[in-house]
Amino acid sequence: MCKLLTYDDEYFAVNQKGPATEKHKDVNYVSNINLTNNRVVCFEFNLIYSKLLDELGINFKADYQNFVNEVYGSGHANLEFRSDKFLVIADSVTSILLGDIMRAKLNQPLVGLKCINKNKKTQQEFKNAVDKIYKLIAEQELNSSDAPINHIETFEELICEYQQTTSNIKPISLDEKLSILIEKVNSKKIVGVDSLSYVLQLKKILFDEEEKKNNISISIIRKNEYSDNRIATAVAIIALNKIGFDADKSQTEYYYYNPNSGLLSISQEELQKCFYEKEFEYIETSDPRIPGIQDSEVLKKR
Repeated sequence: MCKLLTYDDEYFAVNQKGPATEKHKDVNYVSNINLTNNRVVCFEFNLIYSKLLDELGINFKADYQNFVNEVYGSGHANLEFRSDKFLVIADSVTSILLGDIMRAKLNQPLVGLKCINKNKKTQQEFKNAVDKIYKLIAEQELNSSDAPINHIETFEELICEYQQTTSNIKPISLDEKLSILIEKVNSKKIVGVDSLSYVLQLKKILFDEEEKKNNISISIIRKNEYSDNRIATAVAIIALNKIGFDADKSQTEYYYYNPNSGLLSISQEELQKCFYEKEFEYIETSDPRIPGIQDSEVLKKR
């Protein structure tokens, strides 16, 4: 399910609030979800998963978390189930950008499927069983052209592929690293939040700690657009400064990345205008903020 479904970028972009979220709060909307219309949020994923468990005869308890009470479509959702001696908690969205919906596509260790038995031996048995099946699925994907991402590459693999050689790796410039990042993302069969999450994953691999602190910043923000009955989507703004953000702010270059249209260069003035006119907005979870760019509310107070 984590490989087939993707988190709804509109729901993420609107801070999980407002009219755009109403369809997801309707329990009947889940019947519209399929391999083509595969955008979901946590409680829809939870409902589909609970249906599969029910068909397998596995007892479960859904947990729709809310400050007041448990209501479908309000707050976060996960579930607990028992299979044989294993007590398990399943949460595919421990984090929107770094949860298992994306981690599974990268064949990274899952963080939202946990055995909660107190016995350490039982916990290890469960982990071994999950790892065995997870590895089997990953190996099957290696020979499949339909696999979105066979594995998350190392720095050396990314550089070798870029240079088309396996030896004599030379220092790679910031511009080249950014080119590698975008080429890799665009070459994969992933979209929306999955694509943006992959951007963040590659940033961690390609850029060292000093570069991530002083030279490269990637912010996931909201782009307001009205198409296909959607009002917003999530995009990325990449800021690049070869000498350092604090050294000379005027040297900062900005790039706008939309998973649906690729990477475009954008001037600071144009980017600031987009925020002022609310074409772009920060999401509550947007971190870090874009160097040198303020949101519309800050500008209006000046």
